[in-house]
Amino acid sequence: MKTWIVLVSMVFVSSFSALAQKETRKGGDPELRKEKMMERLTAELELTAEQQADVSKILDESQAKRQELRDKNREERTAAKKEHMMSMKEVLTEEQFLKYKEMAEKRKEQMHSRKRM
Repeated sequence: MKTWIVLVSMVFVSSFSALAQKETRKGGDPELRKEKMMERLTAELELTAEQQADVSKILDESQAKRQELRDKNREERTAAKKEHMMSMKEVLTEEQFLKYKEMAEKRKEQMHSRKRM
């Protein structure tokens, strides 16, 4: 009986761990992430109020730079994708190109469905 209770407890705890890790991997709210990071840094590094303000500013600037890079990369990927599609359109017949676009859409949907799991 005790073994069974321990086993059920372990499964229960591990399932909540998995859910917490899944949320962490998704990224979540940037402000919430920053707040948690500030709490952890303040506690572990024993930051002064002045240091907290400076670190908070640094975290904001870093996050803005990372977002800018993600946006820039997104624009570059979009441009490359358009160029690829134009090249394919030049080589394929109209019927082949339409089928190719359908295949690409299906691949895109499959990738998005895997990310949501």
